[in-house]
Amino acid sequence: MSYQERATTFIHRCFIVPVHRNVDNILYAIEISACGVTWTVYRTFSTFQMLKDMLVQANVPNLPPFPNTQFVDSSTLEGINSIRILLENWLHSIMENEYVQHVSAFQEFMRAQPNHPPSGIQEIDFSYLSDNDSLDARSPGSDDAYYRNEYPELNNSSVSLKSFDILKVIGKGSFGKVFQVRRKDGKEIYAMKVLKKSVIKNKNQVEHTKTERSVLGRVDHPFIVGLKYAFQTREKLYFVLDYCPGGELFYHLGRAKKFSEDRARFYAAEITLALEYLHKKGIVYRDLKPENVLLTEEGHVRLTDFGLSKEGISQADRGAQSFCGTPEYLAPEILNRTGHGQAVDWWSLGALLYEMLTGWPPFYCRDQERLFNKIKKSAVDIPPNLTPDTADILQKLLQKDPKQRLGGDSTDAEAVKKHPFFQSIDWDKLYRKELPVPYLPEVRGKQDTSMFSSEFTSQPVSSQPSYTFSAMDDPSYTGWSYSRHYGRESDNEESNMQMDQENRLDDNEDDGSYRSASFSDYSDRRSEEDIYD
Repeated sequence: MSYQERATTFIHRCFIVPVHRNVDNILYAIEISACGVTWTVYRTFSTFQMLKDMLVQANVPNLPPFPNTQFVDSSTLEGINSIRILLENWLHSIMENEYVQHVSAFQEFMRAQPNHPPSGIQEIDFSYLSDNDSLDARSPGSDDAYYRNEYPELNNSSVSLKSFDILKVIGKGSFGKVFQVRRKDGKEIYAMKVLKKSVIKNKNQVEHTKTERSVLGRVDHPFIVGLKYAFQTREKLYFVLDYCPGGELFYHLGRAKKFSEDRARFYAAEITLALEYLHKKGIVYRDLKPENVLLTEEGHVRLTDFGLSKEGISQADRGAQSFCGTPEYLAPEILNRTGHGQAVDWWSLGALLYEMLTGWPPFYCRDQERLFNKIKKSAVDIPPNLTPDTADILQKLLQKDPKQRLGGDSTDAEAVKKHPFFQSIDWDKLYRKELPVPYLPEVRGKQDTSMFSSEFTSQPVSSQPSYTFSAMDDPSYTGWSYSRHYGRESDNEESNMQMDQENRLDDNEDDGSYRSASFSDYSDRRSEEDIYD
């Protein structure tokens, strides 16, 4: 069997053996798919090392270096997850080597004892991560017992759909809808993103959706939308997020046509800090565009929608292989399928900055084939009215070679922040939101929806006949539930939930990515939806 051509692997789960805590007491579950068959094998860190040694003994040429985990703390969830990602990337790398598949040790590693987990192991949940989450704190027993011991507040902290009043529809997409909701007990206003499990499964987006949940559970930054709660029912998944009444940057570009350099610089600077934060956590965003940049009522940006993000990426030009994103913002290395890393986000920043300043994406073309060809081969056309520093940063961010791109070396965001275009920015004050905003959205309080298209806000949230049902576990989304204050919650929160509330959130047929603004002369330029391959 040619694993190089036919097999895919994913280290999707980790387990702890309840004995002494060390790196070899972690089991990595490797899901392997080949020739229409999927199986799982369980391997320790030392098994990976043995495979590496056997490949060296077999004189396999051009082997990638084995992951260096010397400085990774394997007693923390963050450390174990980092090792998991390093091993997964290494495994992907060796599978690209045509000689590896012929080595018997590799065949044994991939095939021995399939679907046979050792007894007495306990799964590790990575749905929340912090530097202080030590495995030594884990007590024997079920995951639920562990989380309740760590977070006793969870005994009285069940959040479900019935915890919210559904106010308005504010967005719609190919997987579901986005609603403005109000927490019944505290009256806080949130945005609730509702996804249909059946649609996600049919479009092969389960892992992308789980990645979004994972990323949102890990991040906490002033310029990234915050996840407050997550829960699920039999049919749907729910994200409860910060509500940003200023709407999408897409909406404001549609009204203004283009921004001044000062306004564009301010937004680009706040986005740069958000990307810097993500990159330091090993996360590549991969979907920066006006639709995914929200404005708060104070006029600050918030990045949203992490379904295309990739975790475990620490290099500028390698680590990820997927062909995905929004066509107008795809970096050349994604189109060329040569592998990509953090530098794709700096390309997208350049494309977004260009659009903010001119009203058009830099290589815009209605024909997708021509668009991709222009991205790969054409020089960017810089309008003559832009200042020299602005023209220079656009040229350097939209550099075809990721290694030569601004931010494409080991300094990452530091190189971007030091460019003369940002000379007027005090980065510390910007992070603390102490700099004056260039534009204050005209909103009338936190519940205002005037910055969202009436195409959606005018839709009724109708109710249906009600009946109740009890919880049913969905193994595809174990660990989905979340509270910002407590981390992961119990997965049984939907017991006795009123079905009429869920029916009120039913989706009409729709195509395209989430969008809350509609301008015929602006939004018609956009591609219908993101690309997944």
